[in-house]
Amino acid sequence: PGSRVGTSGRGRQAQIQALRPDLRVESLRGNVDTRLRKLEEGRFDAIIMAAAGMKRLELTAPRQQLLPEADFLPASGQGALGIKYAASRPDVAELLAFLEHPETRASVEAERAFLAALEGGCQTPIAAHAVVTGDLLSLDGLVSDLCGQRIIRKHSTGPVTQARQIGIELAGRIKSSGGAEILEEIYAMQS
Repeated sequence: PGSRVGTSGRGRQAQIQALRPDLRVESLRGNVDTRLRKLEEGRFDAIIMAAAGMKRLELTAPRQQLLPEADFLPASGQGALGIKYAASRPDVAELLAFLEHPETRASVEAERAFLAALEGGCQTPIAAHAVVTGDLLSLDGLVSDLCGQRIIRKHSTGPVTQARQIGIELAGRIKSSGGAEILEEIYAMQS
């Protein structure tokens, strides 16, 4: 109780406060090395960061622990990499085709459609995680108030070919379950 936990995203902040209201959750900024240094210097008792960044940079932290998805959803599209190129360059598309990963594409499409349908951004406590298993896509999504006191979390499953529609439909269900009111309050505070 009372430990200082640093993290950057509003979604992470809200979810940790919902799980552990006895903690002091504070904003943590900087690149991965800066964040780890702040932990090592004792500015925080614990920090929460994206596992994808740590893995990609082959970094570890003392007493590192993965948070279970059952309790803690990541930001939409967390860990996915994308490459943009000019639509007028089909030759570039052909060169990059070997990098295409259909399951990741479908997951990111569902998560980003969910976020877009909620009109969310990086400062909004919205989280989503999609998983493709065979021909099915499962999507968990949530909206929270800034303090993690009101969280609306829902789940949807459907054909992987309908990834975008699954994200939009799930956002609609969350909005109609009270998420719209939470988001209106947040957007009014940010104006």
